[in-house]
Amino acid sequence: MTTAPTLDIPSSSHGIKELNRLLTYTPATGAFVWKVAHNGEAAGAVATHKPKGSGGLVISILGKRIKAEVVAIAMTTNAWPRRSIRHLDRNPTNNAIANLQVL
Repeated sequence: MTTAPTLDIPSSSHGIKELNRLLTYTPATGAFVWKVAHNGEAAGAVATHKPKGSGGLVISILGKRIKAEVVAIAMTTNAWPRRSIRHLDRNPTNNAIANLQVL
């Protein structure tokens, strides 16, 4: 289970519009790829990375490191989650929308 916001997240809908402009999220698989080149990554590159010591994935975007599950919820609901997010299968790298539950 992760808690949002544990990493910095923007508080406005402007940030969600920017997510949608920069990222493609596939809800069935939980995959994120860049639509455009960003942070030295080419368009089409995987947007997530796993920091050392972290169980889950993050995306460096909007000048922040945001947990991938937070981005998934934001992109599918058009709102930043304000409660904890649980991975139903307990796998913190599985960000398929069917695997995420906002508590």
